[in-house]
This record gives sequence, structure tokens and C-alpha cells, in this order.
Amino acid sequence: MGKSPDAVTFVEIFNAIKDPRVARTGLHPLSSIVMLCLYAVICGADTVMAIERYRHNKIDFLTKLMPFPYGIPSHDTIARVLAKLDPMGLESCFAQWMSCVAQLSDHEIVAIDGKTLRRAWDKHQGGEFVHMVRAWMNSNRMVLT
Repeated sequence: MGKSPDAVTFVEIFNAIKDPRVARTGLHPLSSIVMLCLYAVICGADTVMAIERYRHNKIDFLTKLMPFPYGIPSHDTIARVLAKLDPMGLESCFAQWMSCVAQLSDHEIVAIDGKTLRRAWDKHQGGEFVHMVRAWMNSNRMVLT
């Protein structure tokens, strides 16, 4: 099965990230791992175990977007890859991808909702309250958290 047009754009953009793995450990394409992680995080996953649960629940959806020639990677593989990725390179590619998504949606207005969680604060940041922001892109049917 071929890649969807969105996946082709995604792969083109994220191929700019240097693959930190040695050749013998690079069984799964890096772009597939990154796509899996980004989609899972956008849907609320915040740990590699949550990414793995997303992987199990959305396997049909994921394989329509992009082929996974060796199956979908395990949480151990995902954790190893994420630990070695260049965060600045990932951020740059993500910003470029979001720019492409905005162009595909013809710069549609994005609905934004924010809230402060009651009785929840970040103890590591000096007791500041936890704030959540979500953005909804109707034409792409995508929520960004």
C-alpha cells in the first residue's frame, strides 16, 4: 500500500532529522517512528507506554498513512529512538510540518481554548498552576494540545 499525500509530505520534511541509530539497529524507518509518536502525543499520549497503547488501538489508521514494513515498533524501540533524537532538529521539522498543514487548510481560523486546572500546580516550577491549551483545526479535524 502506498503512502498518503500527507504522509509523503511528512516523510519529506522529517527526513531532514539525522537518524541517531547505528545501521544494524535501524530496522524501522525513522520517519515512521516519529510519525507514530507525534500522532500519539497529539492524541494525548505522554509516555512511551501510552504511545504503545495508541499503536495497538490505531494500527489500521497508522498503516493507511504509512507502511510499516517490519510491523509497528515496540515501546522499547520508541524509547531508545526518542532518547537519541536531536530535539532542535525535531522542533524545526515539526514547525515546518505544521506550516504545511496550515497551507493545506488554506490558513483557516484555528479555535483555541485554554484553561487553568484547579488544585493542580507544578511543584517543580515553584508552585505555578498547570495551564492547558488546545487548538482545533476544523478542516484537518485535528486537535493540537
